[in-house]
Amino acid sequence: MAFFTISDIKDYVPDVDTYGIQNFDDDIGRSETDIFRLLRIRWWPEVSAKIYDVTIAGGGGYNTEMDTNKLDTSQLKRSGVYHCLAYYILPKLSKFEVDGDRFKEMADYYKARFDEEFDLSSRELYYDWDSDSVFEANERVHRERLKLVR
Repeated sequence: MAFFTISDIKDYVPDVDTYGIQNFDDDIGRSETDIFRLLRIRWWPEVSAKIYDVTIAGGGGYNTEMDTNKLDTSQLKRSGVYHCLAYYILPKLSKFEVDGDRFKEMADYYKARFDEEFDLSSRELYYDWDSDSVFEANERVHRERLKLVR
């Protein structure tokens, strides 16, 4: 089940279904897949390196694949809405005119909002490490920024 719906999208663009497109399920599914892909590329290697690093006491020395079922996807709802609008829904509505149009401007706006929101939400995602379906405070994964100090 997707972590956001058309009603979540309508919270941001209330008239989105009045332009001739009636079914957004495929677009929502594509956005969800894209967001999980971004997490696998940007977030998971950093997180799994901390947990499974052989140099860290208790680390297994191996790397595993991210399990999307262990993520608290409620934290990704806004990112999903912005992504779906920017990359799938609004481009379908745009005429891509030289001077631009309303939908292209909106898509550009939501792309920028997606980048901001995804960066913020991926800095402290909950990941259900013990698979008990309960997100506890110690399961919040903070992505730290390392800084070279001279």
